[in-house]
Amino acid sequence: MPRINSVKQTILFVSILFSGVLFSTIVDAAKTSDTGASQEWAVIDGFRSATFGASESSVLKAIKKDFKIKRKECFSCCESE
Repeated sequence: MPRINSVKQTILFVSILFSGVLFSTIVDAAKTSDTGASQEWAVIDGFRSATFGASESSVLKAIKKDFKIKRKECFSCCESE
């Protein structure tokens, strides 16, 4: 019987030691005052040459510039409906 008690005591000691190490690392991680990445926010004004709030003609010009598409080709898919 004394052998079983020593095994239980050893397991208990190891589990307490493991718990202490685990919780001490968690506490140390919580104490860090790391603010994270210090990047500035990106400013998104539109997509490619087109900008948000632009007129329809400005957007069509941007499409023509970016994709080399003419105005008639832009609306050819919509005309068949």
